[in-house]
Amino acid sequence: MPIRIAECNGTLRPPSATLGRQALDRIATAAHLRFDVLVALIAGSGLATAAISAINRPVCSASGGPLPSSLLISPTRVAHGYIGAALAFLIAAPVGAVLYHQSCAQDGLLGRITFGHRI
Repeated sequence: MPIRIAECNGTLRPPSATLGRQALDRIATAAHLRFDVLVALIAGSGLATAAISAINRPVCSASGGPLPSSLLISPTRVAHGYIGAALAFLIAAPVGAVLYHQSCAQDGLLGRITFGHRI
């Protein structure tokens, strides 16, 4: 995540693309920011679940100890599931946007996200 943030802040980017609707432009910007937050939260909730259930001892140290019978009792595991569902939606939703931009709008927006000349 720190590498991604450094890359985003340290490279030149083309001007923001607009759809002509201010609300849709704000949704796209917010979705990108929420993606970074959700990735950090799902990693944190996974680590917290492992720490609370002490799963790191039998898995990482090869102690031969038993695994917990269920991780579902942990509140951090429940949060991990909800965060995962939100993250899956934020990953799947742009597929619809890509299909719209490629087939309906035909505005060349997909070409802006490839590697190469940035500006």
